Amino acid sequence: MFQGAGVGCGAALPAIYCALHGAHITLQDYNEEVINYVTIPNVALNLSGSLGDANTSADVQPDTLSSIATFYSGDWDAVNQLLSSKHNCEISKAENMTDDEGGKFDLILTSETIYNPSCHKKLLDVMTACLKQDGTILLAAKTHYFGVGGGTQQFADFVKAQDQLKVQSITSNKLALAR
Repeated sequence: MFQGAGVGCGAALPAIYCALHGAHITLQDYNEEVINYVTIPNVALNLSGSLGDANTSADVQPDTLSSIATFYSGDWDAVNQLLSSKHNCEISKAENMTDDEGGKFDLILTSETIYNPSCHKKLLDVMTACLKQDGTILLAAKTHYFGVGGGTQQFADFVKAQDQLKVQSITSNKLALAR
């Protein structure tokens, strides 16, 4: 089964798209409140029609939802340990979430997560620990985050300097103010 992860997922719309096309999704956000009050209801609402007889998000049972999505909250250090630990892989196998790469992901989606340069290492550690060898990371971000200093070029340079992942810019919007 195709495995997708949303790191810093918020409302999780890109990951929900993957789930609608058959992926099991693992969703993480720093704030437990975001997971409980935004992510889980949004996943239930958007997947309710594809989960059998359920017609509304209120009809979606937790065990049905867990067959499609897994949710985590917390700092990337803790989540990295959880997602990449042997214990988690054993749990994942029991939930049909894994394959020969021990619970790693085919696709990691992340958006607006590179605004703080002091967190770049934590984010990269999650990416490298949890991505399959032939996996892909799609990162959406601003060119520059005013007031905090991060941005796409700074993160790309950081990743290249670590020599662990290949960096490729797929698209860039030059029609608006460079951010």
